[in-house]
Amino acid sequence: MEAAKAYVVRLLYRSRPTLRKSAILAKLENYAPDFTPLDGDRDEGLLAFVRSEPLFEKAQWIATPAPFDEATCDEAWTEGLEQSWNWPEARDVAAECKFEIQVADVRALDLPAARRLRMIQQVVAAILHSAPCDAIYWTASRSFVSPAEFLAAVDSLEEHPWLAPGAIHIRQFRVVEYEDGADANLQDALLDSVGLNTLGLPDVQCHFRGIDAQLIVPLLYRAACTLFETGRVAAGDAVAGIRPGQFWRHRGEKSLAPPLRTVVDIAPSGGHKAGVRD
Repeated sequence: MEAAKAYVVRLLYRSRPTLRKSAILAKLENYAPDFTPLDGDRDEGLLAFVRSEPLFEKAQWIATPAPFDEATCDEAWTEGLEQSWNWPEARDVAAECKFEIQVADVRALDLPAARRLRMIQQVVAAILHSAPCDAIYWTASRSFVSPAEFLAAVDSLEEHPWLAPGAIHIRQFRVVEYEDGADANLQDALLDSVGLNTLGLPDVQCHFRGIDAQLIVPLLYRAACTLFETGRVAAGDAVAGIRPGQFWRHRGEKSLAPPLRTVVDIAPSGGHKAGVRD
C-alpha cells in the first residue's frame, strides 16, 4: 500500500474571485450538517472547515486564495495540458488565469480513499457554487477539468466519487527504446493512471505493442475504479482482456513513467506484451 499524500486541487480564475464564507459553509452543510468553520466564525476569517463526526475528527479542509504564480507550472502542469484529452480548451483557458484558490486537506491521510476523495470534491463544489472558476487543476491526477463538467457530475456520485471528472486520469506515452537498446526500432505504447497514488492506492499501467491504445484505455479505467471499490484490480491474478475469454496477468512493480510509485502492471497476452521484464 502506498503512503497517502496531501490532496490539493487548484481552482483557476481569470479575475479575482469574491468568496462568501457563509455561502460556502451553507453548501457544505447541505452535504453534511456537521461541517463547521475551524475558527468558529461563519462569515469571516479562515476558509478552513472541519467535521465533528468521529471518523473526521482530525481532518481539516482549507481553501487559500492567491494570485496565480507561474513558477508553480511545473512538469506535471505542462503534462496535464498536453494530455487534456477530455477538455481541449484547457491550455487556452489556463493561460488566461491570473488568480487561484488552492483547496487542500490536512490531517486526512487516515481516511478511506473513497471517503477522502468525496470530501475534497464536496469542498471544491461548495466553493464553485459561491465563486465559479474558469478551470480546475487536479494535482493528484495531473488533469485539467471543466468546472461545468465537474459540477454537472459530482452531486450524483455520492457512492462512486472516483467516477467524477478529475479523480482518475489515463495518460498515454510512446516508448521508442529501452535503456539497454533492446527493441530500439520498435515503438511501444505505455498507458497508466494517475490519481490513486495520492490517496494511498496503487495506480495501474500497461506497456504494450500492436494494439490500438484506445482499446486499452477503458480496461485501465475499469481496473482503477475497481481498486477504489475493492482495493484490488481483480479477484485473482488476472483481469479480463479486451476480447471475450481473454485474461491479462497483473503484478505490482515500479512505474515506468513519473512520478515514481508502485503500480499494478497489467501485461497483455497474445504477444502484445512490451518491455524488458524479469
